[in-house]
Amino acid sequence: MVARHPIAGPPVVMECASTGRPVMAHGRVRLEGGRLRWLRLERGLTLDQLAALTAGRIPARQLLEYEAGRRRCDPARFAQLCRALGVAPSALAAVGVEEAELADLRHWAGLTADEAAERLGLSQWSLLRAERSGRLPRAVARAVFVRSVARVYRQPQRVIAAALRRAESRASDPI
Repeated sequence: MVARHPIAGPPVVMECASTGRPVMAHGRVRLEGGRLRWLRLERGLTLDQLAALTAGRIPARQLLEYEAGRRRCDPARFAQLCRALGVAPSALAAVGVEEAELADLRHWAGLTADEAAERLGLSQWSLLRAERSGRLPRAVARAVFVRSVARVYRQPQRVIAAALRRAESRASDPI
């Protein structure tokens, strides 16, 4: 189990329980640097070649820092890395689809909270509250929220519904 961190705050370096490798987290979004390195090497790519596949948007030095777990990856770069390597976001993330939180799924879609909230017609505050606690705005039905988020995040509705249930259970668990 990977430790939970607040949405906002500085990046934190942790270890993935299953692999023991460094995991970079910012809020609830996690990128496993060791897996990024493994995927790059499996494809026979140098850091410079992978940087070129991202159209130069992610320099080789930055890729090295991601792999070492010394730098966080923002949503747009995460999505770009997935496209460059030809993998699903869950292949590069430190959590699988069955463990992913709503913020992870948003990150996998390459969206910041501001961008996702705008596309969903919500305030950023309402979106972040739903991610943290599973609490939806009063005027938004659960089924409508799940369907809308699934469309924007490009994930099946069952995945969104499960992540929402995890957020609700986290909020109801005594600390």
